[in-house]
Amino acid sequence: MDIPSGCFRTVKRLCYDLEIMMARYQKLEPADMGIVCTVYNLLQSTLLEFCVPQPGLLSMLRTISDAVKMYSEINRRRLRVFEKCREKLLSWCESFPDGYAAECTDLVKNEILPFCNFDINDVPYIT
Repeated sequence: MDIPSGCFRTVKRLCYDLEIMMARYQKLEPADMGIVCTVYNLLQSTLLEFCVPQPGLLSMLRTISDAVKMYSEINRRRLRVFEKCREKLLSWCESFPDGYAAECTDLVKNEILPFCNFDINDVPYIT
């Protein structure tokens, strides 16, 4: 059994899958979790290590790089959305009548936002 050749074919197939997922994402189809799972599995496995070094691997590494950059941008956008929601909520608290604004703000800051430490990947992306 030719392990390096098999690993190369597997990496090539996974990179093809990444290209498909990135194209879907660009068409606004949900594919971002597939992207991160595929990249994570590729990088955590020994597939790349067992591949025989060859020029074809460079294009695959570029695909992996593009996928990492795309996923990073997805997360940056989600974080900005979350921060805007946080700011709106705190601003809303400040609109409460005197005596209640500080209580509302404290409640949100101390008892709501600390529990919003969810994984940013669980947050649906809303433009």
